[in-house]
Amino acid sequence: MPDKRRIAILGGGIGALTAAFEITNLKDWQDSFDITVYQMGWRLGGKGASGRNRRVANRIEEHGLHVWMGFYENAFHVIRQLYDDCAARKLTPDSPFQNWQQAFIRQDFGTNMEKTPAGWVPWTIHFPPNDQLPGEAALFDRKEPPPTAWDALTIVIEWIVREFAAVEDRFAGSGPSLLPEWLRSALHSLAVEAEGTALHMLARLVKSLDPDPARHSEETRNTLIGLLEHIAGTIVRDLEEFAERDATLRRALYLVDSGIAMARGMIVDEVFTRGFDAIDRYDLMEWLKNNGCRHPDNPFVRAGYDALFAYRNGDPRQPEISAATAVLGMLRMMCTYRGSMFWRMAAGMGDTIFAPAYLALKARGVKFEFFHRVANVALNADKSLVDTVTFDVQAEQKDPGRGYDPLIFVKGLPCWPDEPDYDQLKDGDRIKGHNIESDYTAWRGQLPPRTIRRGVDFDDVLLGIPPAASRWICTELAGARPEWAAMFENVATVQTQAVQLWLHETSADLGYPPPSSDQKPAVTAFVEPFDTWADMTHLLPAESWEPADNVQSIAYLCNALEDSPAIPPPFTDPAFPASQLSRVRSMALDFLSGKGDVQALWPKCGLPFRWDLLVDRGAGAGEARLDSQFLRANIDGTERYTLSLKGTSKFRLDPGKSGFTNLFLAGDWTYNVLNAGCVEAAVISGRLASRAICGKPDYIYGAFHSKEEIPPPSPALPTRPPVSKPVAPPQSNAGEQVRAHWTHRVMRGMPPKVQVGAHCRAIAAKYAMFFQQHPEIYPWAGIAAFAVHRIGMALTLYEFEIFEGTVTKIAEDYDHPHGAEVLFNDLNHLRLANNEFFEDVGWTLEAYVAPDGGIEAIKRGLEGYAGHENLLEAFLKIDEGRKLLSSPATRAQGEAAIWAGSLLIEYHGQVYSAQKFYDSVDHRFDLFMTVFTAMNFEAASFGIERWKFTAFDLYMWTLGIPKLIRTLSLPDLRSLDQRWYWIVNRVFPIWKRVVERDPALKRNIAAIVRAAEFPRAATA
Repeated sequence: MPDKRRIAILGGGIGALTAAFEITNLKDWQDSFDITVYQMGWRLGGKGASGRNRRVANRIEEHGLHVWMGFYENAFHVIRQLYDDCAARKLTPDSPFQNWQQAFIRQDFGTNMEKTPAGWVPWTIHFPPNDQLPGEAALFDRKEPPPTAWDALTIVIEWIVREFAAVEDRFAGSGPSLLPEWLRSALHSLAVEAEGTALHMLARLVKSLDPDPARHSEETRNTLIGLLEHIAGTIVRDLEEFAERDATLRRALYLVDSGIAMARGMIVDEVFTRGFDAIDRYDLMEWLKNNGCRHPDNPFVRAGYDALFAYRNGDPRQPEISAATAVLGMLRMMCTYRGSMFWRMAAGMGDTIFAPAYLALKARGVKFEFFHRVANVALNADKSLVDTVTFDVQAEQKDPGRGYDPLIFVKGLPCWPDEPDYDQLKDGDRIKGHNIESDYTAWRGQLPPRTIRRGVDFDDVLLGIPPAASRWICTELAGARPEWAAMFENVATVQTQAVQLWLHETSADLGYPPPSSDQKPAVTAFVEPFDTWADMTHLLPAESWEPADNVQSIAYLCNALEDSPAIPPPFTDPAFPASQLSRVRSMALDFLSGKGDVQALWPKCGLPFRWDLLVDRGAGAGEARLDSQFLRANIDGTERYTLSLKGTSKFRLDPGKSGFTNLFLAGDWTYNVLNAGCVEAAVISGRLASRAICGKPDYIYGAFHSKEEIPPPSPALPTRPPVSKPVAPPQSNAGEQVRAHWTHRVMRGMPPKVQVGAHCRAIAAKYAMFFQQHPEIYPWAGIAAFAVHRIGMALTLYEFEIFEGTVTKIAEDYDHPHGAEVLFNDLNHLRLANNEFFEDVGWTLEAYVAPDGGIEAIKRGLEGYAGHENLLEAFLKIDEGRKLLSSPATRAQGEAAIWAGSLLIEYHGQVYSAQKFYDSVDHRFDLFMTVFTAMNFEAASFGIERWKFTAFDLYMWTLGIPKLIRTLSLPDLRSLDQRWYWIVNRVFPIWKRVVERDPALKRNIAAIVRAAEFPRAATA
């Protein structure tokens, strides 16, 4: 194997290029890595690609409207460095954009449209600019912690109160006298003055509380929920009386209604402690409605659906977006934007983003192979890693030694053309007229396929191609790993459409209200089929129009494009692109001809529409002038927009955990914190992929997420076969609600998971308390208490990583270039497995012994929950045994049934949680665990009485020799067969003796309880 690690990057979207950028940020990176980007066609950019039409004034032609948000910290951090790199290397000396700020234009307002019986009403929202800038290096150098979800909620509530204060004198608002007595008393007990409206009281209450919601008492939670519900039932109701005839009050109504429902939902669903994934199973409007929102389909909410093309199959009648993605994105947008809410690019996205990225990466030494369409990704014999990648070579260069030069220059600015430079290509004239970026092109070329091989051409592969395209080239991966098949099945995408118009009159000339500044308007939540419009006249200086063309403004329109009833597979229907573009043209004609409410935007555009408004150098007549504009149907797999449908985040793959040893992933379609189709999500994903490959960057900004929720470093690890078990089908809502209810009961009072040691000690204490209170039916809980107690000792290293950094020294023994990250990753897997098993089983322990629970509660919660049959059988045996305990004649039989049930609980845990942990850790950690795993039924760390102690490795080398001989292997804790042999034959028998005759047992259990950092009363 060569000294350099060869990385083949498939696809040139922003996620893949970010990964290349981060790897090449390493000092002397070329001593360790060799990177080649393989790109279909002639340009980089993926869904963000743009081109210059050299036949028509070098005009910019995009896939759609692209705007960056002020909360894109990671994206701006990367692009700022790219511009600095280009400037330092003097790569673009004649460009008008010598730094990032010249390439972006601030935007401080946006407009949502409301449809009323009287017509369309624009709601323009101004977001005050601030003196910060996105992507500041200092933020990342300091590893500045992001705000919490609770911080964000307080900001949103304060904003709602301010908005409400501006209108409250226009109607009879609800005062403190209307508060229920219990709510007044509760506020008094929390030292909150009951003065002003309930909204003002809410703001004071939220501001006065502990910023860590995990420490809020049940009384505090109930008071918050009660106050929110009171507001929903009084202020919202009062606003409704006036809102129908007063647009200003209606806007306040929608803000208060949506904001209060969001706050209630975040508290009830424990988003602050469980993370946003707790509400991923809901659609946003569904979730708001569940939490008391009376008007969930309002312009503010609808704008979020439109911005993310959030319509299943592109059907405007099927709006759907995960509440987790939507709420997280809204909080990030509202509470963490820097400088301005929006940042428009001063030229095409290809010009401002992908040209400097290409130039900087090429100058650093990254190689680019254009005209390489991936045809197949194949695995090795044991399906553990990528072995070959095959390409369709679309074109051959006349001068291969020189390399393809993809860029052109417009007014000094490096740009991507809208078609390749045919003069550089053999058969260039024959390629003309074929869109070689399309899945449906009739051009396949005359060149033989090219196959690159592991160990010869590459060592690792980074896949930057989204699911809609990669599903056709990764069929072998989907066959080998069920999670890949599940991703392709569940991570949905949608077609989009775009129309760009060049006009002879300005927006103001056409009657759109002029803005209060020189910033151009942008509108969403508008009519279908073009619900989003932006005045893009600021792009005119970047194009090459002549004075005689008299171009006064540019309009961009975009929207989701409803899927055709049948989407043909690639290369099966060359006529499909033309048929879809024809649909876009037909809808654009309807929109402009007066059937689509265009007069709400441009009252003076004429009815019927004045077609001579459109700039047409060919002097077409009537609606034929539309053909001189730019229309696009984004139908190809690489262009389809990745949706965030409810319940699908769990099917997204982690950038560093593809399931194949040498394969990494990058793109907004991965699990990337935001889980949304946007530049920031793709950049985060690329950074996560880089960190998995080379350990850097070590800090990725991800607001409102704990360390647990930001995927940790994931160095490439050997893939081990998963334990075979049924895949859980979609769960019934009824069973899920039952589990959620009891999970809430058992989790209340627990420290947040980011407090790793405290949370682990709390889990041990919960198990210990179940044993204390119900020793006869829950002997298993005692074993679990001591086992988690020992896990807590291992996780102290995690606390060192957080607070002291000493784990780096410990990790030196790993003999790995990124030992600290590998060790941290392994500890994180241990922590997650421990947490997962408690949440999976803890609720059943809580439910069974509760007065309002019992075996029927367990049955309801587990009904249809595949993979949990052992758990239900365990409680059926425990329930049977409990009944038999009541009679001396059957007591021994009852005890046997309970112990049999206990074994089943343990087996469920070993298969469902523990094995996933062992399958994921580094082999060094696996060896460490094998040698040092022991069960000691003493709470003191170093107090060992031999009769209460057993070590796995020692047992297997002595009493386990017959088992080792039969399996022809050394002791290995990752082997479920060996581990279970030790548990059944040694751990459980020792625990039975401890339960029967250990006088110190009560003291040891009590010590585990005392070590926890939450009130004992919090547990049943």
